[in-house]
Amino acid sequence: MTRRVPRINVHVLSVFLVVGIPILAIGAFLAVGSGQAQLRQSYGQQLAQVAEHTAAGLDAYIYRRIIDAALLARVPDVREAVAAGNAVAFDRQAAERLGPAWLTPKTTPPRKEGDPAAVNPAARFFSEAVAADPLFRDIVATDAHGRVVAAFGGRSSLYVGDEAWWQEAHSDGQHGRAVVSDILWDKRTRSYYLEIATPIPSERGDVVAGVLRTILDAREMLAMVADTQLGSSGNAFLLREDGSVVYSRWPASSSQQFFAADLLREKLRATREAIQPVRLFLAARSDDGTGQMIGLARSQLGLSYPHLSWLVAVSQADAELFSPVRATGWNLLLVLALTAVGVLGFTLWDSRRLAAKPEIMEADLELVKHPRVHWIEEDEQEETEAEESDRPAVAQV
Repeated sequence: MTRRVPRINVHVLSVFLVVGIPILAIGAFLAVGSGQAQLRQSYGQQLAQVAEHTAAGLDAYIYRRIIDAALLARVPDVREAVAAGNAVAFDRQAAERLGPAWLTPKTTPPRKEGDPAAVNPAARFFSEAVAADPLFRDIVATDAHGRVVAAFGGRSSLYVGDEAWWQEAHSDGQHGRAVVSDILWDKRTRSYYLEIATPIPSERGDVVAGVLRTILDAREMLAMVADTQLGSSGNAFLLREDGSVVYSRWPASSSQQFFAADLLREKLRATREAIQPVRLFLAARSDDGTGQMIGLARSQLGLSYPHLSWLVAVSQADAELFSPVRATGWNLLLVLALTAVGVLGFTLWDSRRLAAKPEIMEADLELVKHPRVHWIEEDEQEETEAEESDRPAVAQV
């Protein structure tokens, strides 16, 4: 006995599709939203990793420049100039009135006018160093009392012992320490610069014989930040822990606050006591209301120089980060909408077709009811054929 395939009720199918499509759309929306949340986590980690690479480059650059300053402080000509200055008794009032003649080396016997030997050898070495590396703006060496013994270019004052950078670098006079300033803005040249002061050790290395300070143009270091850009909407910032901006790719004053300064401080407080290092990232809105994803990384300079607790922040607009996912979601919704329109259109077309032929349907019903028409049900016909096949064959005579 064969089974017949049941006929599909178009109206029931339409009802199920009309009910099921919204459920499918909601499920698709939830799936896309969950995927976007996972991508947000992944993109945040990626931005934090880019910020870490930039911060590592900044740290390496500063440490290399500190080593350069320490090497300059150990050049023999510089040590000789410092030793010559320390050989003169120190008088504070006299030191404040020092003139250019103080920088002329004391030689026996007297030299002829214009003799190159009369030029301060340490100052000449500084001039050669600046010519070799144009990022050096100024180099100054002092004795153990703060009197300038060699300098690149002219100076209005030859006593700097009362300035903060000299006192920090000289320290207790026994060991000294390297001092690095924050990024500073020069209004005259409209450029950023950095100061590095390092102690000049004595020949025996037991005391601080003097201090050497270099002033460096910061454009090479800040170019690492400026070159960090992801996509067309990406931006990079060099920040302090209080949220103030040290430098950004776009022109900004040093007092400007980062647009996510409050969230930044909360994030730092939450992770300050973390045992394992974690990658920092957060979501915020910029000043113009654009959603931004921000990756953060700490500079290691703060461990040695507490006033250089810098952070690198790399941001990118949400619209650019999640544009592929959102485009996929819109395409999915478009497919669902077209499916719903197609199903409803087919349902309306089928309903109109059935409504347009009532006469034919009534004629079919009258034909079924006519007494002279004998209809053989398919099931009865199949049973009759089966009985005839089961009868034994009668031999024909």
